[in-house]
Amino acid sequence: MRSRTGRTARGTAAAAAAALTAALVVALAPAAPAAGAAAPDTVGLFDPLTGTWYLRDAAGGTVSFAFGEPGSVPVAGDWDGDGIDTVGVYDPASGLVGLDGGPTLVVAAGGVPVVADPDGDGRDTVQVIVAGDAARAVAADRDGDGRDEVMVEVDGAWWSDGAAVAFPTVGDADSVVVGDWDGDGRQTAAVYRARSAEFWLYRGDDVADGVTILPYGSSWMLPVAGRFGAPAGVAAAPLRMVEIPTAGWGDRGVGVVRLQATLAAKGFYRGAIDGEYGGMTAYAVMAFRKVMGLDREWTWDAAHTDLLATFALSGIPDRPDEPDRIEVDIERQVMVLFLGGEVDAIVPVSTGGGYTYFSKRVGANIRARTPQGDFALLRGSNGWSCDPLYGWCIYKPWNFTSAYAIHGYNTVPAYPASHGCVRIPNWEADALTPSFYKGMPVHVWDEFPVVPDPSKMWLAPPPE
Repeated sequence: MRSRTGRTARGTAAAAAAALTAALVVALAPAAPAAGAAAPDTVGLFDPLTGTWYLRDAAGGTVSFAFGEPGSVPVAGDWDGDGIDTVGVYDPASGLVGLDGGPTLVVAAGGVPVVADPDGDGRDTVQVIVAGDAARAVAADRDGDGRDEVMVEVDGAWWSDGAAVAFPTVGDADSVVVGDWDGDGRQTAAVYRARSAEFWLYRGDDVADGVTILPYGSSWMLPVAGRFGAPAGVAAAPLRMVEIPTAGWGDRGVGVVRLQATLAAKGFYRGAIDGEYGGMTAYAVMAFRKVMGLDREWTWDAAHTDLLATFALSGIPDRPDEPDRIEVDIERQVMVLFLGGEVDAIVPVSTGGGYTYFSKRVGANIRARTPQGDFALLRGSNGWSCDPLYGWCIYKPWNFTSAYAIHGYNTVPAYPASHGCVRIPNWEADALTPSFYKGMPVHVWDEFPVVPDPSKMWLAPPPE
């Protein structure tokens, strides 16, 4: 009945900065527990890049240890009813929950894990919310009766058993856990504000009831809470980093690790998370800059942390009847690969440069332009293909017309430069072309195309 849920961080929010200016926000020292009250809960963090845990003790010290695989979702609860919370990790892909010192549980995959004691027996269990549009879910004993109630967030509002629930404001980038912060037996929220890497420990449903603001950890870490009962913390506090620092070619370190991990999560990066800012990282940054309409540079700017953390692809037509397809946006110079209706990859490209050149094959001057319209992949080749007339070579080409292809190339500048093909970096050809197949739709455009709604294309009512 102590801690509730860990939740994957969803980017970085500006809401915390705005809320700091509200007159009712006061950074208070934690309230001392009343005489005879139980010890209060404390908070902790899980680093999904390394699988490392950082749990705070009541005196503010840190207990640190490794448990679980990088990329897991953290949970914590009292699994055996001894009054002490221990940690666990949830794998959304398999639905497995590994408990530190306990068994592996099998629950639903692909959802939001919630730790709860719904019957008040003192033992927590792991539930998974998979239905509907719930963005977050937690369980809390809000009235002190020993039983937890599950609450879910849908479109920014919180609900429990079909009734609206008052809850503190949780920004898009934030994560939330619950705990008994003053030992009175009632649980309230703690919102982990990712942008500033701060826990906001609420004493009620909003800042008017009092809030403790606790800077701790780094923006990408994921929160937990509970009555951990751990020995006095003597480990170093977690790394403090509240933004992805500016970086460029040749830089290395944890800041680059976080940049690579975030770019990968958003579909821009398919390389190793190795903390080295090389070509793959630079091209991923370029793709992000292109999509966002930023200056086309190869370096990462710390000022764009919020934009990347909250990124959601827009400006691509919806084609529900084509779950697998390729969209080439000439205006932004990017290619988007959809698989199963989801964005699989966002890649920087270089298309036709618009210049005029003499074609030996045609025997006339030709304008270097990429044909626009609706196509399909016709054929593909593995490895290098070299033109005997010109001498240039292209890598793993997939033709979408008889003359033009999507292919890897040694140089893919930030601007249109090709004779008309769609150039992508060679490593992207390695990563992506295995997903291509003959007949896959390809759409090439420089202005947002109008896609007819199939349900409205009938001149008469559709047949029964």
